[in-house]
Amino acid sequence: MCPAVSPIVASHAAPASGVPRVSGELARTLWRRALVYLREAEHLLSEGEYDVALVMAEQAAQLAVKAVYARLLGGVPRGHNLRRLLGYLASVLEEAGRREEANSIRGFVTDNREGLILLEDAYVQGRYQVPGYTRTDAERGVNLAKRVIALLERLTR
Repeated sequence: MCPAVSPIVASHAAPASGVPRVSGELARTLWRRALVYLREAEHLLSEGEYDVALVMAEQAAQLAVKAVYARLLGGVPRGHNLRRLLGYLASVLEEAGRREEANSIRGFVTDNREGLILLEDAYVQGRYQVPGYTRTDAERGVNLAKRVIALLERLTR
């Protein structure tokens, strides 16, 4: 059974400009994939594959954010920068009158800036560079991906 994205009451009937329209099924698929990537990140961390664990953690966080976009806006934005994706999500929530949730996301981004940058860098470096990440880096990235997912779960209840 696939975990589903909790419904979000949105004031936006149409997707944002440049955001392709998608179905609720894609939102559920992205959420399920985010959880699979997170599980794989944890496994790879335990195996000492720190660079790949960080890549999987970044993908987990990114797909979770995009699953919420799909549910909220009916579309998925292009792009991979977690801070930008979360920042835009906060703006959308604020426009929808959900200021407390928007501020929660903004605070999360501010408080976790360095960790989010680590995940963003891992998106490229973990794939194409000589491995250089430590266990501490990987633990930090995996734990942050878990926290991104938990934040989004709270926001979508």
